[in-house]
Amino acid sequence: MTRITFKWILLLLVCVSFKLKAQSLGNVMQGYRNTWAVAGSYGSTFDGQSWFWGVSSDYTRLINKRWIINGSLVFDQETTRVFNEPSRIDNTFSLQLASGYLVNRRLGIGAGFAKGVLSNQKGNGSWNWENLDKDWATGLLAMYTFWFQGPHSLDLTGALEYRINEQRWSYSLDIGYGYSF
Repeated sequence: MTRITFKWILLLLVCVSFKLKAQSLGNVMQGYRNTWAVAGSYGSTFDGQSWFWGVSSDYTRLINKRWIINGSLVFDQETTRVFNEPSRIDNTFSLQLASGYLVNRRLGIGAGFAKGVLSNQKGNGSWNWENLDKDWATGLLAMYTFWFQGPHSLDLTGALEYRINEQRWSYSLDIGYGYSF
C-alpha cells in the first residue's frame, strides 16, 4: 500500500505543479503552523525567446509534520523578442495553489498549478481579465532554506514550469523571505 501511495504522490509531483514566476514554497519553521512570505524571481524560457521577473506574496499552512499547502498572488513582467518588431512586454497577475513536502528542516519540494487572471500588454494602457481557458501553467520546484532565526527565514527556490497554453518550458530562480507564526 505504501509503495502504491508513494508512486501516486511522485506522479502528482511530476504531472501537476505550478507557475513559478516569483514563487516561494515557504518553509514553515519548527514550532509554527503558518508562514507568510514574499519572493522575487528571474527566469527565462528554454528557447531563450522570453525572460521574466516577478514578485509574490505567499501563504503557507503546515498540514502535518511534513506536508504543506501554499497559495500565492504573483505579479510578473515577461519580455518576448519578436522577429523584426519591438519586444513585447506582458504584465500579469496570477493566482497559484500548490502542495509541498518538507524533506527536512531546510529542503522542500512542491507541485501545483497557476492561472493568470489579469494582464496588460505595455503600451495599451488597460488591464484585462484573462479568459478562463488561457494562461494556465504547471511546474515543479525545489526550495532550500539557507537561513532561519526564530520565525524568520530566507530561502532559495529553483523552478521548472510548463506553460500549457504556449506549450513551452521555462525555469526560474527565486529568493524569498518568510515569517512563520
